[in-house]
Formats: sequence, structure tokens, C-alpha cells
Amino acid sequence: MIDPLVSVVIPAYNRAEFLLRAIRSVTLQEYSALEIIVVDDGSNVAIADTLAQERDRRIRSIRRDRNGGAAVARNTGIQQARGSLVAFLDSDDEYLRGLSRVDADFFTRGRVFGFVFANYQEAAAGFACASPGGCRQATCG
Repeated sequence: MIDPLVSVVIPAYNRAEFLLRAIRSVTLQEYSALEIIVVDDGSNVAIADTLAQERDRRIRSIRRDRNGGAAVARNTGIQQARGSLVAFLDSDDEYLRGLSRVDADFFTRGRVFGFVFANYQEAAAGFACASPGGCRQATCG
């Protein structure tokens, strides 16, 4: 079976300092049938300069002249997506390893789903949370 192309849409507004981490969390996935669409939603900072640091051919950039908000940026990315599956990643977030493979496998099992979401982990100030209210002290190293 051929792996379906997954279009990962990353809306970005003035978050150049986080953007490379988000992009690299996608490019480092073991699942390689990915395209990354970064939608610069009218940023006042040089998102294009940040993107120039990445040489992965799977990355495309779209610049909106005016800020329209995250929903407008996501919809812009969807309109440009080439993949049969679309995933979202905020510019200040990261994918865990293996996530894209799990998502693609889930959708190719023959069942029909219109929407799927995943849990998250939050890491801040020495704590890791698998879900709201489920925080525990973490050791990082």
C-alpha cells in the first residue's frame, strides 16, 4: 500500500523563535510522505528568514498580507494542501516522534472518519502533563 500524503499546516504569526522547532518535529518523523505548509499570517517579523534556514523540499511557505487569525491561516493552508490527509500544528508546538505514522495508519484501516484528534503533553516548569489535570513532576535530561 502506498502511504497517503499528509499535509501538515502550520499557521505562524510573529513566532519565528519557535517555528524551526515545530518544523523540525515534523521533518524528523519516520513517516516521510509529508508536506509542510507554513502560513505566515501577516507577521511583523521575518518568518521568511527563519524558513530559509531549512532546506527540506517538503516545506512550502504562503504569506498572507494581513493577519486574519489562526482559523483563516489554517483554511489558507488547507486550500493549498496536496495531501489526502491534513494535520495541524501550531507554530509553538511540536509533534512527538511517530505521530504522523500513527495518524496515517489510523486513517488507512478502511473505516471512515471525518475528524480525529490526539491528546497532548505539556512540558513547563519541570512538569509534564498528558492531559488537563493529569500533571506530574517530571525529570528532564
